[in-house]
Amino acid sequence: MFGEESATAEPAAERPATGAAAAAPDEFVDLGSLVLEKAGSERRSTRFRVPATDPQSEADVNFAALLDQFKSMVSEAIEEEDAASHYDLGVAYKEMGLIDEAIAEFHVAARGIEYRLRAIEMLGACFSEKDEPRIALKVLSRALQVRGYRDEDLIGIFYAMGRAYEALGESASALEWYERVVGCDVGFKDVTRRVAALRH
Repeated sequence: MFGEESATAEPAAERPATGAAAAAPDEFVDLGSLVLEKAGSERRSTRFRVPATDPQSEADVNFAALLDQFKSMVSEAIEEEDAASHYDLGVAYKEMGLIDEAIAEFHVAARGIEYRLRAIEMLGACFSEKDEPRIALKVLSRALQVRGYRDEDLIGIFYAMGRAYEALGESASALEWYERVVGCDVGFKDVTRRVAALRH
């Protein structure tokens, strides 16, 4: 990610894309896929210049400092109301194993109506991953209190509730939630197998 650009390098806009990082010059972190352009507003630059020395080994890279720098730049580029970008960033953090950072982003995304269910479901998954199923249940229950959702909309929440209760060893409650999932979609993830296992 770090290094100097060649003097003959093509402009970023003309360079063929071969991956998420390929379209950006080597010394930039491109968050274009995370920052949405608002209609009628000036286009915001999503290229961040990251000053860095050429590391001789992995031990020379201070990941925590780079992450702090990255988060600082992201917070300046993504508006609080941009639920989609906060959700996408949360997913990226979760995939990198940065669960606490992901939780922070999903909390912001959950404030937007369009991403509320997905963000709450991901929050439940994050707390379950942190081995905190009781907190996961409390977070997931928020989705059940929002009016206007059908069971089909909440199937992911039902499944996550079942997983959290199963992690707590409360099989009867887990089975109840899994059966609600089956009532919506018998082929959802591995719910059929989990129901069968809990019934025996």
